[in-house]
Amino acid sequence: MDWGRYSPDSSSTKKNKAPLDGGIHNNLPEEILVEILAKLPVKSLLRFRCVSRSWLELISSQHFIKAHLNSSRQDLNLSNYKIMLSIREFPTYDLKYCPLNFLLHEPWSTDASSIDYPKSSSVCVVGSCNGLICLVINEKDLFLWNPSTRQSRKLPPANFNMGRAGSPNDHSFGFHESGDDYKVVNILSVFEKKGQYKLMAMIYSLKSDSWKRVGDFKGCLLKDDFKGRVIEDDSGKFASGKLHWCTAQSRFTHEDAAEWDIIISLDIESEVFGVLEQPNYMKKDKCELLLGVLGECICVLCENYENSTTDLWVLKEYGVKESWTKLAVIPSTDPIDSLWHSMPMFILPNGGILFSTYGRYFVVYNPKDHSTKIFDINNSRYSEANIYVESLISPLLQTYIR
Repeated sequence: MDWGRYSPDSSSTKKNKAPLDGGIHNNLPEEILVEILAKLPVKSLLRFRCVSRSWLELISSQHFIKAHLNSSRQDLNLSNYKIMLSIREFPTYDLKYCPLNFLLHEPWSTDASSIDYPKSSSVCVVGSCNGLICLVINEKDLFLWNPSTRQSRKLPPANFNMGRAGSPNDHSFGFHESGDDYKVVNILSVFEKKGQYKLMAMIYSLKSDSWKRVGDFKGCLLKDDFKGRVIEDDSGKFASGKLHWCTAQSRFTHEDAAEWDIIISLDIESEVFGVLEQPNYMKKDKCELLLGVLGECICVLCENYENSTTDLWVLKEYGVKESWTKLAVIPSTDPIDSLWHSMPMFILPNGGILFSTYGRYFVVYNPKDHSTKIFDINNSRYSEANIYVESLISPLLQTYIR
């Protein structure tokens, strides 16, 4: 039977029709049915919820939603992975998407497609976790949005008194796995004496549907609890249950160049800040650091201005400094000089590393043979790109997985 075309109005004779509540579902053990359905795209599963009440209950269950997410992540064909493109051609703002697996075959190009989202005059992608994407609309309104199911939820405002000349500095998005909770972090800058300011954080929990303030970067190894430090990254990079930012001394307090770049972290579960030990760079004072995530591990790009190379480091075992591994040394030569200031996004099944170049194309660099391939987005220029996996996870409280 072609399940995708099955409907009660089928022209087949009545005696050959599968009953709406039973039929295939009753003839197969549930674990086999889950294994089959979990390999299908979200669009098909949304249709199949109408087949019967039992299918609706199965596809909507916590067990199936997690099984489908795990199956999507393990698919070597990358069928359920998409790239969300931020299109910012002033004065217009837009989001489009394209499949990730266009990188696996010729002609090495694709078109970006339009998508429904909570549209307004401006939109910014904060980050994605398990198929949910956090958006900032009109530079102030936060939404959680599932682009696969088209469900979205506007988050309540933080309503936090920032005191003296405070200002929001950054939004970030993460997932508390053991608590099965999605959290949005708002970093705030609060000015203090002598031109200094300290960094504070507000955290929104989807489970409680509320905001709360957490401690101000205390219990860390840096003097003055990070006062006078500037967060360089727009949004924290989420890996190993923590959000990460690069910080630098402000011009009012900078004294020692050796302390210029420091990676701070926020544990999504404990809501405690910390400092991440970095690799042993050859000449740290002559390189610029950029944070990213590869294979669910935090990574660092060290751009060395002296020898015009970029070192890519990956932390394979979180919290173990010795597990920092130099994955690639990328020379600044044509055509890969375009990778300078680019961000690593994904490791492909063949070991190639996908880089976003913020324009009309992506670059895949293979560290095994130092080869590169350029992949075009034919109909759009993008300013930012985020990878997400299709899922059934809902941002709506009444259907939120518990």
